[in-house]
Amino acid sequence: MLTTIEGVHKNLFESESIINGTQRMMLRSQTTYYFILEGTPQYNTQEGTFELDFLVNQEFTFTQLENVEPTRYYDKYVPTKYGTIFRERIFANEAQVSIYVRLTEGQQAQQQQQVAKGKQTKGGAQELEIVESEMRGERLIRLELYHGDDLIVYNYGINSVTLSNITLPKDENYVIQASFDLREWPEAKFKSEETDNLYWFTTIFASDTVALVRDTTKEDKEKAIKKSWEDKEPGRAVNAKKSRTKYLITLKEELTPEEQAIINAPRMTKKQREEEAKQAAQKKGPKKDDKKVGKQSKVEAPVETAPQQRQIPKSENHVNEAITQFLQHLEQDRIMDHYARHAGLINVRSDVQKREIVEGILMGKEEIAGIIQRNLKMREEIKLLQKDNKEILINEFQSYRSSYKQELTEIYQQRDSIKQDLTQLMKKEQQLFDLCKQEKIGNPEDVEKLIADPSQLDPVLVSAARQVINNWKIAIIQEKINTALQNFDVDTLQKCVDQIQQLNIEGLDTSAAEDMLDEASGNPNFQAEKLAELKKQGKKPIKK
Repeated sequence: MLTTIEGVHKNLFESESIINGTQRMMLRSQTTYYFILEGTPQYNTQEGTFELDFLVNQEFTFTQLENVEPTRYYDKYVPTKYGTIFRERIFANEAQVSIYVRLTEGQQAQQQQQVAKGKQTKGGAQELEIVESEMRGERLIRLELYHGDDLIVYNYGINSVTLSNITLPKDENYVIQASFDLREWPEAKFKSEETDNLYWFTTIFASDTVALVRDTTKEDKEKAIKKSWEDKEPGRAVNAKKSRTKYLITLKEELTPEEQAIINAPRMTKKQREEEAKQAAQKKGPKKDDKKVGKQSKVEAPVETAPQQRQIPKSENHVNEAITQFLQHLEQDRIMDHYARHAGLINVRSDVQKREIVEGILMGKEEIAGIIQRNLKMREEIKLLQKDNKEILINEFQSYRSSYKQELTEIYQQRDSIKQDLTQLMKKEQQLFDLCKQEKIGNPEDVEKLIADPSQLDPVLVSAARQVINNWKIAIIQEKINTALQNFDVDTLQKCVDQIQQLNIEGLDTSAAEDMLDEASGNPNFQAEKLAELKKQGKKPIKK
């Protein structure tokens, strides 16, 4: 998304829509407007027709801005401590400009131009070609447009970035700069394998010819400052170079004899250098006059010389703002004459003019009083509106709060019911687990009641409970058969055998019960006789 700070252009009307949309605008006469329509279609969008309808109360005409041939610039990335990819100045007439910047990795290939016959031209120009390859990582780029030192518009992008449809006025100082986000990629400041084969490509689409020139403003200022220092103090650069060399030598551990001599050389102060210059000037004596025989030397008349005035530097030779202002002040005239507008004729107001002035003041006071009254009335109306809006907002907030509170109450009730159901379910599962775990034979009906609704219970636990019920039933039947055999209870044996056949129980030995039933089938007094025999033997029947 393009971010405008102060604005190369100002969007008077802006709207976003999908498939279709409307925008209501009011256009003034004798004013130039730019209508820009941008779209971001899908990759599989087919070619079609775009319809645009204007409903106006007066006729107006469109002038289509056709772009010239796109301008393309490219160069190799050189790492800097600021992560700057490039910084270029833009020269153009008034035009609509779109700038596209992308990064790529590649290698240089030199292709020499050939003549039509296929022979290589001698010393012909070589065209630089980049063999591109896929980027190894995603790099965040910041593209900025400056007007002088003020940042106007910027945009971000991964490996590529665009500034779309910017209106550039004529003869303005615009600078475009692309740089890496060092917080995302701090290694961009150093030379490495990732930055060695990195190239940038800039394509400019414009309605008029646009040129990019490397911005050397900072370097020019530094050169001007160094030149002003050198003009003021000749030899400053040489002395600075010597001092730098001496400092670098002191950082070494082992010194050569030449370096040792440089270190031990005495350092002359400014006063000593001035005295040495004076002594050198005194050693040069005045030239001797040629003595010619027979001729008398001419005596020159004394010439009065005016005292030499100190030359004041000019303001255009300095870049420091404070020094420049002071020199401009010195360059101005010392005496400035200010003449009265009446040219010596004093204008005395008449009574009519005085009355007009008083009437104007009174009318102004009345107008101001009317403005104050209107403002007070408007303020009261605003207070009433604010009060009404406040009541509306309070009522809406209270209704929203009550509804929200009711929703929370229902949620808490549902949560409590779910919590209660879960507690009962866990309790039922625990009871079922305890019944299945006990070694003593229990009542199968108790387990059957617990698994009456098995939808919410653990299916593994339900299956185990059913197995326990079957085991308990088999054990109870076996115990009844054994007791009936000892008591010669034919009826109980018959019920147990029928129950075994009904439940289809396997693995239970019923041969003794079947023999006793066969024996008792022809003797109705079988049980009484057997009990009498036990009594004679001195044995008692087992109690049920």
